[in-house]
Amino acid sequence: MLKIKTCPSCGWNEIKKVRRNWIGTYKGKSYTVPNLQYYECAECGERI
Repeated sequence: MLKIKTCPSCGWNEIKKVRRNWIGTYKGKSYTVPNLQYYECAECGERI
């Protein structure tokens, strides 16, 4: 499993793993991926 410790966008060193609904858009249409685990930076908002 991939472990990310630093945000690749801003360099913040407290990026955290979260489990939330991922909401995005593709070709102008919205979509939701429920209960997805991903990393999120509290400093800049980057989601990985």
